[in-house]
Amino acid sequence: MTAPHAAVALAAAGCRSGIHGDGHWRRVGEAGLFLAEHEGVSAHVVLLFAMLHDCRRENDGHDPGHGPRAAALAEQIGHEPLGLSADELATLAHAMRDHDRGRVTRDPLVGACWDADRLDLGRVGITPDPRLLSTGTAAGAGVIEAFSDFRREVPGWGELVARVACAPRAVVDEAPGRAGATPRLGRWSGLRTARRP
Repeated sequence: MTAPHAAVALAAAGCRSGIHGDGHWRRVGEAGLFLAEHEGVSAHVVLLFAMLHDCRRENDGHDPGHGPRAAALAEQIGHEPLGLSADELATLAHAMRDHDRGRVTRDPLVGACWDADRLDLGRVGITPDPRLLSTGTAAGAGVIEAFSDFRREVPGWGELVARVACAPRAVVDEAPGRAGATPRLGRWSGLRTARRP
């Protein structure tokens, strides 16, 4: 595990599990890495979001302060230990602070974080509404169905971190919808991305 991910793992240690625990975080991580690749955004930031966004929940019910508490934790750890620039930390903190507000965004990095979380609503019996997803990738044919199956086998943290190590920091010029771009869906080759205005 990389130093930034180890720092997050230590910070998140002792966090309550349940419907917002480790299984959810890993499913968000897997979906987030898929979205990061196809939206051309930082896989590193998305995985940190997956690890931290719910780690300061006080319960599995209504807890409106958990996002701001998670953002404060990331800011307390700091951008250097997390392996981020100051701007990336600000984006990560914003994504965590507002992830449960039901908003959509045009920021593809924040959108990938929020959509990854929403794609795991199947764990509580909710199918995500494509109109409430921020990225064209998440709203694409088959993506909601593939990632909403909470019973699917999900990689462990070691594999998810290894995927980040192999991913470019951000490949915006190769993102779907841009000239010359071809989505690489890998094991999700049957999925299609939808374009957003």
